[in-house]
Amino acid sequence: MEALHRFWGSLGLSGIFLSVMVENLGLPFPIEGSYVLAYLLIQRGFSYPLMVLLLTAAHLTGSLAAYGVGYWGEGYLARRLAGNREFLRTRTKLRDWYARYGALTVFATRFVGYVRPWSSFVAGFARVNLLSFTFWTALGSLLFNVLLLEFTRYLIHVWQSYVSLHAVIALTLVLSFGGLVVWKILRGRKKPEPIPPPEEKSGSER
Repeated sequence: MEALHRFWGSLGLSGIFLSVMVENLGLPFPIEGSYVLAYLLIQRGFSYPLMVLLLTAAHLTGSLAAYGVGYWGEGYLARRLAGNREFLRTRTKLRDWYARYGALTVFATRFVGYVRPWSSFVAGFARVNLLSFTFWTALGSLLFNVLLLEFTRYLIHVWQSYVSLHAVIALTLVLSFGGLVVWKILRGRKKPEPIPPPEEKSGSER
């Protein structure tokens, strides 16, 4: 995380924008370091409202690009990811939600970390109205960024105030993320239950 922080820190505002935009394109990318950098820049005098707008613009740019790919490349992506059960299962669930709740789903998925990067693709698959998608994505991203910046502010405050607890905090984070990774690996290796063979019919039934 320190190396990642130094890398994005060397790019400044451009690094923050690009990292958040890439994450919203559906690529697995750690953006936590970018939010830490964003709040440190605010502490050094950068405008809080402008930082929120920058982060929201990054979210919206990546989401619109992903929406376009989903809208115009539905058949192509479906074929390429046909063997990805997790993607297909998530896509099916989200499409059902879009069909039922529409704009509410576009807004709500901005706050779900695992779903957010893929939700724009699915919105394109579901042919959600572009203006509606843009409005609710921008509003959800705006609120999400405010909440995450405030959460980052709290974590930085705890980190700076309780130096003696650094080892405990670091160990807790490592165990939490490590446990999540192990759970995902074990879940991915779970074998599907075998389909029982059809029962043979008796002589009287033939």
